Amino acid sequence: MKILVYPFGTEIAFEVYHALCHVKNIELWGGASDFNNHGSFVFENIVAELPFISDCSTEDDVRAFEDKIAPHHFDMIYPAMDGVIYKFAQFRSLFKENVIVPDFETARITRSKAQTYTLLKDSVLIPRQYARACDVESYPVFVKPDVGQGSVGARKVDSKEELARCISQNGDLLILEYLPGEEFTVDCFTNSRGELVSVSPRKRLRMKNGISVACEAICDSKIDTIAAKINAKIHNRGGWFFQLKKRASGEYILLEVSSRIGGTSAFTRALGINLPLLTVETFSGKYIDSVPLVGHKNLRIDRALSNSYKTDLRFDSVYTDFDDTLIVNGHLNVQLVAFLYDCIDKNKKVYLLTRHDDKKLGKLSDCMKRYHLSGLFDEVIHIGQNEQKTSYIKNQDSIYIDDSYGERLSVKNALGIPVLDPSMVEPLICTIHGGGYKFVDKIAVSPARRAA
Repeated sequence: MKILVYPFGTEIAFEVYHALCHVKNIELWGGASDFNNHGSFVFENIVAELPFISDCSTEDDVRAFEDKIAPHHFDMIYPAMDGVIYKFAQFRSLFKENVIVPDFETARITRSKAQTYTLLKDSVLIPRQYARACDVESYPVFVKPDVGQGSVGARKVDSKEELARCISQNGDLLILEYLPGEEFTVDCFTNSRGELVSVSPRKRLRMKNGISVACEAICDSKIDTIAAKINAKIHNRGGWFFQLKKRASGEYILLEVSSRIGGTSAFTRALGINLPLLTVETFSGKYIDSVPLVGHKNLRIDRALSNSYKTDLRFDSVYTDFDDTLIVNGHLNVQLVAFLYDCIDKNKKVYLLTRHDDKKLGKLSDCMKRYHLSGLFDEVIHIGQNEQKTSYIKNQDSIYIDDSYGERLSVKNALGIPVLDPSMVEPLICTIHGGGYKFVDKIAVSPARRAA
């Protein structure tokens, strides 16, 4: 199944990639209007310079988008942004591909917080709303756009004057009661028959740019009841979520419902509920009536920035030292091992080049066996204490890895090849898909496909 994830630069797109990249018989592509974002580090296969689907207002606009992707013969499109979901739902009939969106009425309701509140006001508790600024009896209040995502435009307002300024800048703001309590995201899965199969609440502990970057699992039957009431009214399919916040009195108040997975639904995937995969299977016609759980008793996630790189460093072979490089303080350098296996996957040669002292440290073969490294290398080059490593590096298209500055300097001066200490391997590993050597164009493919 060939799936286009569009747009490919959102947190939702990254979670879809993480969730599906190792699933057999699924080939992921990223779609972009603006190529210059982090998605180009994540997706191996990319279709760029697509029209902005959010700007499409006519059927001709949408057909221009479809014409751009048609040559790739995608089986499915996985929209990864709220406004994009709305547009795909609006023009669903114009796409040949199977598009992962709800019916347009559901997309319309969940796109608007006001319409969501109107539909659900008799089923669940919603925030008190003020039609006009003059109706506010006491402060603080909370304002947020009727249509939006994340925390963009949302803020606590402490005075009449501040509220007037907010409204003058954005007349589409909802004026709501301020809720001081804890906040929760509830990841849900609804199957092809509309049955609510999974409800996974998590408490949001820390926020950054509207995304929960730290959260922990909770269990509360009241939240299960709220989920069932929402599911009965709003016809989502596959993965979706809603958010709650507590009043000072402890009551759960609905903030919003969304027809997509949450940005931190990796947390729910860790519990055993792969929402993107379940969603793909649901839209492929599969009926799913239960989801086996991993069984974590206390699970918490904490997210931070990670590094990805592009590099023009090319090489065919890797030579690495053993002591204090591959094995450090009695432990495997797992990142280096991952890099070596990545090289093997890319048909690059890997060599162990070491002066390991058998008498002081134990036989090299025994040490390799202990750490399950036997058979990893194309060749193990075990040299004497007084021999020069430069004599054993035969391939000029090589890189050399060693913790010793002196060894690296000697190899660099003698051979002129790139030399790295173990910490410098990171730029050569794309921790998301293991590429590390990919070079992207307007339409890019993985290194293996390019070689083929």
